[in-house]
Amino acid sequence: MKKVLVFGAAGFIGNALLRELIRCGMEVTAVIPERNINETAAEMVRDTGARIVECNLQDVKGNLGKRVTWDIDTCYFLAWDGLSNDGLNDYSRQINNVIYMLDLMVEVHKLGCKKFIGSGSITQQELATEEGRAYLTDKHKYYRTAQQACEEMGKCLALELNMIFIWPLITNIYGEGEKSPRFINTMLRKLLDGEDVPTSEGKQLYDFVYISDAVKAFIKMGEHGKSNRKYIVGSGHPMQLREFLQIVEKTVCKGGKIKYGKFSYSGVYFTDKEYDIGELEEDTGYHIEVDFDTGVRNTADWIERCGGYNG
Repeated sequence: MKKVLVFGAAGFIGNALLRELIRCGMEVTAVIPERNINETAAEMVRDTGARIVECNLQDVKGNLGKRVTWDIDTCYFLAWDGLSNDGLNDYSRQINNVIYMLDLMVEVHKLGCKKFIGSGSITQQELATEEGRAYLTDKHKYYRTAQQACEEMGKCLALELNMIFIWPLITNIYGEGEKSPRFINTMLRKLLDGEDVPTSEGKQLYDFVYISDAVKAFIKMGEHGKSNRKYIVGSGHPMQLREFLQIVEKTVCKGGKIKYGKFSYSGVYFTDKEYDIGELEEDTGYHIEVDFDTGVRNTADWIERCGGYNG
């Protein structure tokens, strides 16, 4: 892996991956939206020194190859349209992501790309259970099924293109630099701002992985990942959600409180099996370096340095 394209480089994960790839000496092309992009996020990409290409997800077909005229050996797909509440409930926007991803695979194949790495969600695992297949009434129903379609159709197209295809499943990533409403960062911001946070009893199994470890997992997959693997990107140490939140409470010893049992959890209860990172460790040599206590402390310190807990 020497010449890498990161599609979705302006996002939380994409920007962190971009910076680490450059630090590792890779030649990186960063693709960011041509329109409707936060200017601060765009500037963070420009500051990396990567080759910048502007192209919207919807415009990939027939356009990306006109803007990227150099060779690519590996592509990371970290973009997705429709992650807001309205977007999650819009089946047309969700299914269009499958088409966009397949179009991107075709376009980067023309540039010589041999390995394509996507970004699925751990919630796809719900579709593998009888309980999960019956539980298709929440706001993520179209999102998780579209991601599953990306995985299955991506495998089919990769076979035609003679391309290595990897569709990792992300557990829950958190850390410095996060501005979107992911769970841990949102929880920390509210608590530091003095706001009480209602939760369920927290008996469901969860896993969280710090951003630097998640990025390392993606790079390891780029270097050593095997085709058609569905690697789990996590810490490998799942616990009941309440145990994680107690660590958050201990870290944020001022401000708001976590109020347990304020609503019932109605989702699927995962087991250790769904969070198993053994295949990722065995194939790539991945291991975590940042435990949850340290990661939460680092993230809380970063939020406080930003000076605006709700910003």
